[in-house]
Amino acid sequence: YTPRSLLIHGNPTLILSGSVHYPRVEPEHWHELLLNCKQNGLNCIDTYVFWNEHYPYTTTTPSLIFSNPRLDLIHFIKLAQSLSLHIILRVGPYICAESNFGGLPSTLLLEPELLIRTYNEPFLKSIKNWLQILFQSLENQNVFTNSQTPYGIILLQIENEYEMISSAYGNQGTLYLQEISNIMDSFSIPIPIIMCLGSSGNSIETLNAFYPHKLIESQRIKHPLQPLLCTELWTGWYNTFGTPHHVRMIEDLMYSVVKFIGNGGSLVNYYMFYGGTNRRRINGMYLVTTSYDYDAPIDEFGQVTTKGNVLKRWHDVLIKYGDLLLQSEIDFVERRGGNEDEIVVWKWVSDKRIVFESCGSQELKVVVKIQQKCVERGEEISEIVFDSSVILDEDRVESVVERLEYENECENTEWNVYEEKLPKSRAEWNGIVDGNEQKWNGWNEQISVTKDQSDYCWYSTQFQLSIPSECDQLHMEFECECADSLHLFLNGIYQASSHQPLLEDRCPNAWSDPKSNEHMPRFHQVISLAPRINDILSKHQDSSIVNTIKHTVCTIQMDILSVSCGLVKGDWMLDENWTMSDEKKGIFRSEKFQLRVQNGAGGVEWLGGWSVIGKLEVESKYFEKCEGNHAEIEEIMKQREVLSNLDWKKLKISDISGLAFGPRWFMKDMRVNVKGWMEHAWDFGVMLSVEMRGMFKGMLWINGECCGRYWLVDGINDRVGFLRGSPITFQSIESTENVEPTQTLYRIPPSALKNSVVERKTGDIVTLQLKMLVFDELGYVPNQIRIVQRFVKAETDGNAA
Repeated sequence: YTPRSLLIHGNPTLILSGSVHYPRVEPEHWHELLLNCKQNGLNCIDTYVFWNEHYPYTTTTPSLIFSNPRLDLIHFIKLAQSLSLHIILRVGPYICAESNFGGLPSTLLLEPELLIRTYNEPFLKSIKNWLQILFQSLENQNVFTNSQTPYGIILLQIENEYEMISSAYGNQGTLYLQEISNIMDSFSIPIPIIMCLGSSGNSIETLNAFYPHKLIESQRIKHPLQPLLCTELWTGWYNTFGTPHHVRMIEDLMYSVVKFIGNGGSLVNYYMFYGGTNRRRINGMYLVTTSYDYDAPIDEFGQVTTKGNVLKRWHDVLIKYGDLLLQSEIDFVERRGGNEDEIVVWKWVSDKRIVFESCGSQELKVVVKIQQKCVERGEEISEIVFDSSVILDEDRVESVVERLEYENECENTEWNVYEEKLPKSRAEWNGIVDGNEQKWNGWNEQISVTKDQSDYCWYSTQFQLSIPSECDQLHMEFECECADSLHLFLNGIYQASSHQPLLEDRCPNAWSDPKSNEHMPRFHQVISLAPRINDILSKHQDSSIVNTIKHTVCTIQMDILSVSCGLVKGDWMLDENWTMSDEKKGIFRSEKFQLRVQNGAGGVEWLGGWSVIGKLEVESKYFEKCEGNHAEIEEIMKQREVLSNLDWKKLKISDISGLAFGPRWFMKDMRVNVKGWMEHAWDFGVMLSVEMRGMFKGMLWINGECCGRYWLVDGINDRVGFLRGSPITFQSIESTENVEPTQTLYRIPPSALKNSVVERKTGDIVTLQLKMLVFDELGYVPNQIRIVQRFVKAETDGNAA
């Protein structure tokens, strides 16, 4: 490379790249998606390598690293090469990516003495072992660009955004970066090594920002001999459950990217160009939604958006003039009122110039002109080749959705229902640990129990209570510290849940408003309960009820379903002075743990300790059947014996409505008519989703394929601190009546539609057979679930495609 650009085969090359994460899209659509990127003007694809997905357990054998088709990284790279696309490979080990635990295997938390992202021998040993397996897999595959391989991996990134946390680790952090640089050097990688927002050794430091042009001056001072590379120019932002949908306006994005190129940038990677879907638990971090659409140029269904079409016009300009631009020098710069209003002139030859004229103080706009002298006319001719503020009619794309009615849809519709067993009814139940009234005896942290194979863990304990005879309803408060949410049951009857929605910024961090820090909840929860005495006593199976004239003394079992919403992606998502090594789930050991009772009832007398059972009952049956660490709950429908052996009850909607709240499984066969069926188009010609209105929270499967976590929590939270002052916006919340859940539609993966046609009707209409499996944490009634078909409409002709 030179200070101006990367050199590929000795030639200065302008890189237009887009991030695509192969685990977030089905492998049968990799080729079409990459082709879409190529046709949109990209010459490079950027992807992370997900250590947590390839090598999640310490017992994983190297032969399994790419055995799953959805994780066949080499095939993904080969497809990009076949389309003449370069590749930026970001191997971590830490990647962020809104991935569970930042792309690190969560099982690292179970390793004794191991500390994350600092100079720590056990951690560095794990990193070296992983990278050795990865690079051995890539060896002899001709995936690195060289004289014999015109297209391949051109840059390899290690770590990610370490500058965001470096102050917490001090010298140990510096040593850690140096050591992973040394580890990379030991593999003799034949291409430049990069680091994003932080650097060590001989690596190139790259930028990430909404407006990378604002960082150029400081970057030039810091690294005068390095080219200006932006490996993350954010096209939008991810959504978290509890906030409205995040959006970045097209004009703002175009202003940013044109401004960066006009000021000397030579590599832009759009993060994301296609986001995809977090169908698996391991795909997504704490609170991130199942849809990872990101408001990207290509949407979750693989359709080019208006944003993508405008970018394509800009890329066409760069394809025509990019090589000449890299060979030019800045002739002069004129600034008016700061660097947002400026004219930057690049001189090609004596009679031709390219001019970037920007106006950012009043409106976000960059006009790109080609100027040259006309000898015959004796004057300068100026041609506008791009205006970042212009959206043409032919650019515009919008989508519409149509709800599909399924056969026999009415209140008499029947579902197969299975009641998830509470701890005391399960085979694993061994009773409450006898702790001689030691409250914490038998208690375990949730990840250590579930090995992060499940979102769920049961905590059970018992207490004795003296209730006044005239009292018919208690008023209680359960206070604790926990992650992430809890559902409380007394004597098997659901009582209450912890506060929702949760916050992404639970704790103060570098970006939070200091005024709001004291009001941040951290992990503290106070849950109000109002159990009716007759209800909990009627469910009491213990004989230790003692009645006196004034009081009833009874033993009550408290079962708490603890729910993980994914592991954090970085230190800043945890409490002050915590690091990722301190990540934990479940109920914490805390002095704040207490159960308060009002109404004149006697104090709570804890009886013994705890019984802790990891996973749901149905999950446990599945993992037991699979007999291995590598099973994923997402594959449960493919283990038919587990489901068929459950005691399902066929119930009508009206019957389900009368059931008490509690964790519950639902299963149903649906026949729906869909339009536009084409065998080999994206999503087989149709774009189907499940609308989950009326449900609470859980997981969804269609025809054996997991559609991911769902949660119908209202989007009422404000933006996180990091986005304050950013161009990311979302719909305003004018009143509680207009509030919508963050995500209601859950994409059905195309693989679920294979072999599902049961009848072909007239034209392109077919009838599909869909087997739906739903787990809901509180057993909400599935009377509003619908299959939704999405259509894309071009503005120019008004026709749905």
